[in-house]
Amino acid sequence: RELCERFGLSPTPFKEALVALERDGLVEARPRRGYRVAEPDLESVCALYEVRGVLEGLAARLATRNATPQLTNELNQIQDRHRSQRAAGDLAGSGESDLAFHRKLWDASGNPYLMSMAESFTNQAALMMTSVRSRNPERQDQALDEHDALIDCIVAGDEVGVENLMRKHVALTARALAE
Repeated sequence: RELCERFGLSPTPFKEALVALERDGLVEARPRRGYRVAEPDLESVCALYEVRGVLEGLAARLATRNATPQLTNELNQIQDRHRSQRAAGDLAGSGESDLAFHRKLWDASGNPYLMSMAESFTNQAALMMTSVRSRNPERQDQALDEHDALIDCIVAGDEVGVENLMRKHVALTARALAE
């Protein structure tokens, strides 16, 4: 009720939004008490990142198959921005750049089903990654280096190598989340 009043919304669209957030795993309903931000358990994190690794690996392989000099240039620009944000301690911006890197690969895959599935994981992964960025800043530096290695594989046209590296990248992120 308080949030509806604060944002000037009627209860129906607000309730629909909460149901959608619950469906996406971002909030949890608490009977007769309302909703709270979801706190994923270790099992959920591992399950999500297991599927994400396969999907991201496929995206990287297909993006490599479809690679153009423009894709490489755009990925390098994202990396430059990400490094600047990391150096400035901009956690939110750094997170956005990290996601932009992955979205660029999803888009370059050319597979609309893959893009839709990958996007569905985005909100859940973003919720989890916030804790990694704040608690384990070294992981960001490692991720930047891993992104550089992915770009190198794309430039070399190494579809198998890029898929394996991406799966490893996602697995290392999952491990950082678990820790």
